[in-house]
Amino acid sequence: MAAVDETPILPPSAASGQVRRGEAMRNATTRGHQRVARIRRCQAAGQPSEEEIRHMVEQYLAHGGQVHVCAPAYVVPVQSAKVPAVDVRS
Repeated sequence: MAAVDETPILPPSAASGQVRRGEAMRNATTRGHQRVARIRRCQAAGQPSEEEIRHMVEQYLAHGGQVHVCAPAYVVPVQSAKVPAVDVRS
């Protein structure tokens, strides 16, 4: 009896390198589980205390970190059909 060829026959879309629907669903599920696990880890860690924050900022600045000041969001011109744009830049 001749051996049966075990090579899977792929549809044209899978053969060309595109991801199969089942694989895409597994990837999405895995990403969802990873997202939930990250949220749970962050919640379990809790909020840092003022002293911990102060220490982290000091370490950041001691290692050459720079603080960048960004313009507040309300300074950005508002685009609306009812209100004309106002340029508040000086």
